[in-house]
Amino acid sequence: SSTNKPPRKSGGNWTAAEDAELRVAVEAHGGRNWKRIAETLGHGRTDVQCLHRWNKVLKPGLVKGPWLKEEDDVVRDMVMKYGVGQVRWSVIASKLPGRIGKQCRERWFNHLDPAIKKGGWMEEEDLLIFQAQREVGNKWCEIARMLPGRTENAVKNRWNSSARRRWFKETGSKMEQDARVPMLVEEIKEAEAKAAQEKAEAKARA
Repeated sequence: SSTNKPPRKSGGNWTAAEDAELRVAVEAHGGRNWKRIAETLGHGRTDVQCLHRWNKVLKPGLVKGPWLKEEDDVVRDMVMKYGVGQVRWSVIASKLPGRIGKQCRERWFNHLDPAIKKGGWMEEEDLLIFQAQREVGNKWCEIARMLPGRTENAVKNRWNSSARRRWFKETGSKMEQDARVPMLVEEIKEAEAKAAQEKAEAKARA
């Protein structure tokens, strides 16, 4: 009966025991029948979760260490050849043994994209992060889109650094009086509307 089923762990972290069981199940079933593999685990994990855990974390041969210059060169060359919007990250990964598409995508957007800013932060950028975080919460990807040249990780790290967090807290009340804040709020709303429109258009094309 349903009362005997273990609680679903759809969003929970994988335990070492689950990883060990998944390895055994994949070996037993040849890494093909993921529904059966998920049932074998019996922890409420879905077949898709098991497949992703295996392919992105546990699969032998995955490379998780620092990127080599030669690997970066391959990513750059492929992106320049096909364009960011057209390149398939899985195709790039196929040329880099041990890397997966997600790693290649993150490497480009967080490190290799020449549009990334790597210099100091301007006060206007901090103002925008402060106000945007109040408007949309910790949606760093959305906030990064409002800051050309800043990556999602850079914005998140800027917010989370203890010194910066203290600065935000101490100057927050003063910021409310800043004449630039209303303009920044409008920028945030416009950026949100544009992002929503782009998402809708992308969905319509799919």
